[in-house]
Amino acid sequence: RVAPAPAPETVAAAGQVAARFEDPALAEAMHALTINRAARDQRRPSPAVSAFPEFSRPKGP
Repeated sequence: RVAPAPAPETVAAAGQVAARFEDPALAEAMHALTINRAARDQRRPSPAVSAFPEFSRPKGP
């Protein structure tokens, strides 16, 4: 399964995070990690997870 392409503002924000690292390889890895995290946060929970609400994270305060 292929994740949807990240939003342009996500890529830009990830670039700003990556720019704080002086090592180019580390900066590139952080850039990818930030984009992947944003993509993961946008995904909906799978039906298997919603079938067992006691195992899902509580929503809200």
